[in-house]
Amino acid sequence: MDFSGRLIDRYKASFDSIEIQLSEGTSKTVDIRDGEVEDVTVNSSSGLRVRVFKEGRTLYYTSGGVNEERLNAFLSEAQEVIRLTPQDEKVYIPSSPQVYKDITELAEPDIETLKNFALLTESGAKGFDKRVKSVKSASCSYINQKTLITGTHIARKLWNKQMISSFCQCLAEENGDIQEGYEGDTVYLDKHFEPSLIGRRAAETATSLLGGKPLKTGKYNILFDSGTAAQFFELISEMCDAENVLKKMSLFAGKLGKTVASDILNITDDPFHGDAIGSFRFDDEGTEARETHLVTKGKLESYLHNGYTSALMNAENTANAVRTGSGKIGVGTSNLVVEPTEDVSAVALIKGDVVKVLDVMGLHMADTVSGDFSLGISGVVLRSGEAVSSFRESVLTGNLKDLLCAAKAVYSNTRIHGNIVTGDVLFDAMIVSGS
Repeated sequence: MDFSGRLIDRYKASFDSIEIQLSEGTSKTVDIRDGEVEDVTVNSSSGLRVRVFKEGRTLYYTSGGVNEERLNAFLSEAQEVIRLTPQDEKVYIPSSPQVYKDITELAEPDIETLKNFALLTESGAKGFDKRVKSVKSASCSYINQKTLITGTHIARKLWNKQMISSFCQCLAEENGDIQEGYEGDTVYLDKHFEPSLIGRRAAETATSLLGGKPLKTGKYNILFDSGTAAQFFELISEMCDAENVLKKMSLFAGKLGKTVASDILNITDDPFHGDAIGSFRFDDEGTEARETHLVTKGKLESYLHNGYTSALMNAENTANAVRTGSGKIGVGTSNLVVEPTEDVSAVALIKGDVVKVLDVMGLHMADTVSGDFSLGISGVVLRSGEAVSSFRESVLTGNLKDLLCAAKAVYSNTRIHGNIVTGDVLFDAMIVSGS
């Protein structure tokens, strides 16, 4: 990675700015099936992404490897080619003079350790309930990703992330009915990791759905479990993406400062969270991280910005630049944190039946412009907080605007789903179509 500085010095007079990101990663995965190793995968990868700027023009370069000769050839050719690209006076190049280095060097788990973790995942599922007949997949992975960002306007920044993850997919069977459950978790290497719990949670979902029948069509209080809620809030984060707002692809376009949700909702983009895996000190433009309050008491406070979108919208840069596979800069969340409002024990006090959604299909297809959605849902029916039956082949239809305003509680059983932190979420009565 050291050659980047040499090439920047060589070509900096030819451009207004040069920005270089280099990445190197190693990973290894062990897959288990019926107590035996099914597969072992060891990978290494590297990547190079470059942006050069001159007189409001931008040129991108991306490579699947880190190679000084190819980067030198690009920078040489770019001096002429950049003149062919469109000019944009709003091109904004964030400056970051702070030098930063944070390389963790924790002892990485060996293959035998990953194997044992995967076995614990599998046994956690099989030991949960005799109705769990098979574990289709049980795996454990380790990854170490190193990133360097530097440039004419960015002081050298170097860091890495060491993470471990496990995944389980299992099948439960009773009276000819077969249901599937799956669960995964990723944590930093120095954090608490409990692979057997991942297996148990997958098995709990599968067994909970056994014997399910379509709900009787009607209005129900809807409770998204934390995993389903995480998918929902991921969709909401896309609606806070300034690029989507500018393209009129978001319900939140033109809604800044206005009420967009129930007053119990407080949603924050938090890059400093100690456990969620989206944490960072600098975004992919080298801009120093900051906490951003997106929704406070139901009011939309901010969009998520990179340098360019902040210039276009005359807004403060929230340091949410992310690099796409093509090397271009987009917008993305760090960690999306949803503040709890009630103790989870309050679920038992809800009058009437509560439909707890454990699995949802079609949420990613919800229309973020009109807000309309139609979701296939399955889960359990709660009465006084206890599961009394299971259901499947039911459909929840509505509009995202109404769903946001129908939020009644975010419960304290907070879990981390990758970079989304939320508990179960209760919504006011909505129509579910079934039998």
